[in-house]
Amino acid sequence: MMQFLAECKNKIEHSEEDVNDELYSWRKSISSTQNLLRYICNLEPHSLKVMMSINNASHTVSMMSKLLLDMTMCIANDVGDMKEKEKEAERIKQQIAKNPKSFASDTLRALLHVTETTVTTKKLEHQNVVCESGPCGKVVEVEEGGKKFTCIVYPQVCCESCSAASFGLFFLFPF
Repeated sequence: MMQFLAECKNKIEHSEEDVNDELYSWRKSISSTQNLLRYICNLEPHSLKVMMSINNASHTVSMMSKLLLDMTMCIANDVGDMKEKEKEAERIKQQIAKNPKSFASDTLRALLHVTETTVTTKKLEHQNVVCESGPCGKVVEVEEGGKKFTCIVYPQVCCESCSAASFGLFFLFPF
């Protein structure tokens, strides 16, 4: 349609068939647009309660995923520690078999002690946000693929008593 209008403006001649095709196309476009607008006007808006519920569920899943990752890392560390203790026990067993008189029982007792890693969470009294005000940001150079880039990093986590004059908030977790 735009090409046809541009051609008309530049006084390019068209056959009657071309004009009729463009008129048909234009009328069809008007009809489709009107149908679309009628459809949109008849749609029911989403329930605010449902949307907030979905948003809360998304936030909960995000938080739980982080906790699950932390717990998995703790378990992996503990399993690694236990494997190291198992190797140490095997080494001590071989030493005892070779020379039982030189065996020290304190070494075996120390081997029996296992420290468990745990995840602790704390509810904050404020939003966990990163301050994006000028004073809280710092410029760093990053090298990637042999090219150097300069970017701004906002490392400071702020609370409700942030003293920055104006700040934008970037949430650490999507809400």
